[in-house]
Amino acid sequence: MAVEGFSCTAFCYGQTGSGKTHTLTGPPGLRGASPYSADHGLVVRSFVYLFRLIHDRPECHFILKASFLEIYNEKVSRLIASMRNRAVGAHAMNSHSSRSHTLLCVRVRRDLRSDGDVSCSTHGKINFVDLAGSEMTKKTQSQGKTLEEANNINRSLMVLGYCIAQLSDGKKRGHIPYRDSKLTKLLADSLAGNGVTLMIACIAPSKSNISETINTLRYAARAKKIKSKPIVKMAENQHLRTALHVQTDYSTEPYKPNKLYQLPQSELVELVQLHMEENSALRTENTELFGVRDQLLRDQELLSRENERLLKKLEDVNSVCVRSPIIPARPTYSDAGANEQPNIWTNPAGSSSNSVASASSRGS
Repeated sequence: MAVEGFSCTAFCYGQTGSGKTHTLTGPPGLRGASPYSADHGLVVRSFVYLFRLIHDRPECHFILKASFLEIYNEKVSRLIASMRNRAVGAHAMNSHSSRSHTLLCVRVRRDLRSDGDVSCSTHGKINFVDLAGSEMTKKTQSQGKTLEEANNINRSLMVLGYCIAQLSDGKKRGHIPYRDSKLTKLLADSLAGNGVTLMIACIAPSKSNISETINTLRYAARAKKIKSKPIVKMAENQHLRTALHVQTDYSTEPYKPNKLYQLPQSELVELVQLHMEENSALRTENTELFGVRDQLLRDQELLSRENERLLKKLEDVNSVCVRSPIIPARPTYSDAGANEQPNIWTNPAGSSSNSVASASSRGS
């Protein structure tokens, strides 16, 4: 699909020692082996298939660019040479444990020129993501540097899981915290973008790892619910140029305004229908946005009225509190000297009642 211009991603997830790196690259020690060996993992097999597709399409010109990144302790670096430079370590569950996430990105550009001198350029991409395994420190018995690496690995996987949970919930789509981790930031377009993503869940068969196995399967079940819209990525205005058969090389032949009238009737009708459908979709979206705007304005008006009602009620409560003889006086002392009379607020109703009581006592 990357040859056709789609963005594709394949990543392995699972606990430490479940075979994620083995699935992507094969067992250690395959250096110098034939690329057609059955021991190779998904990466080498995909490259063999990719070059076979390129060989079978002589009418197209392909340009391949690759980058190999490593995320170690939330720091991104390039693995220039090979997988031998990747950070590995040993603990109680895996003697050759990956201590970092790796991302191999291959960009595929295809230039197609037909007999009518019409060029089409697509830009596909393949991502191979080898995630470090989730670890339980009680089982791995990690200490020191290995423990620090495990904490960073679990933290990034937790953020990835939270992003997958948010994306898989179609009803509640709030803020997706891609920036909380370097891993999710690099995989943002692969998780919920315009590409195709394959998740390989790696599990261990032993009974002691049943809790991690269940967590991995739940992880995969949530990832399966994510909906994306794969599209072919072309150069700017490439869709319109291809539809109108406009030549991209303006230096040899200028654009002819009457080029559209030279199209066959079937292609012209198809082009008009395509633009009508797009126009109808835009009108529908515009109507929905206006409806949302009107609803927000109505909600704002209701909130303003409720706010005014509450302010009025608060003023009434304050006035009742001032007039009520039940509420005791609240003195407010000034910074005056001891000889001066302090500023004390008294309740008028309370003062009148006290004076009446004093007069009655004197009369008795």
